[in-house]
Amino acid sequence: MAASPGRFDLSAKKAWNHRFQTFLIGLTMEHVWTIITKPDNIPIVGLIVLLCFFTFIALKQAFVNDKRTGQNNRQN
Repeated sequence: MAASPGRFDLSAKKAWNHRFQTFLIGLTMEHVWTIITKPDNIPIVGLIVLLCFFTFIALKQAFVNDKRTGQNNRQN
């Protein structure tokens, strides 16, 4: 079953939710936290956070743009 435009398939939401939960569990592990907070790795962690943030913004704007484009095509 295809998802309607602008909406994620439920299975995709579950997959992302699982990934996010796994990430949070990983942050509670002491050895992972020790590796992440080492001075050499802090810039890399910051870049990963920025990558996720700007990817989210780009995808959000892309969905809005696709929705607008679809509305314009129906009007013509």
